Amino acid sequence: MDRILQIFQTSKRIEDTLFSKVISTDFSLVSELIRDADSIVNFAAETHVDRSISAPEAFLQSNVIGVFTILEALRKVNPSARMVHISTDEVYGDILEGAFKESDALRPSSPYSASKARFRRLRAWICENLWPQRLDNQVH
Repeated sequence: MDRILQIFQTSKRIEDTLFSKVISTDFSLVSELIRDADSIVNFAAETHVDRSISAPEAFLQSNVIGVFTILEALRKVNPSARMVHISTDEVYGDILEGAFKESDALRPSSPYSASKARFRRLRAWICENLWPQRLDNQVH
């Protein structure tokens, strides 16, 4: 409980929005923070492609396990809350010109982009197998 109090004390509130920086792999902490939330926006990520090649474990922890933890906390503690997940166009691979569409195939080319692409697969699996009522795409 002391950690949760510390998070709330160091969080910033603007109107009715609470901004908190937490380690998203801690299920009990994430669950407590989202218990009464209407929406969650997940900006959490390890970044920098070069670093992902030399130290991929941190990317898997934050970008895969962390997002899975948030989804599980939502599913178990606050299933009506919406989640917006911030990702990257790197999940589509390299492009020389033009722009990707969200319907394009995922072609990640580094541990960073592969870890970010896992969110889409995890979300699809969770919605299809564990949380079928969320197939309405409320988890973006």
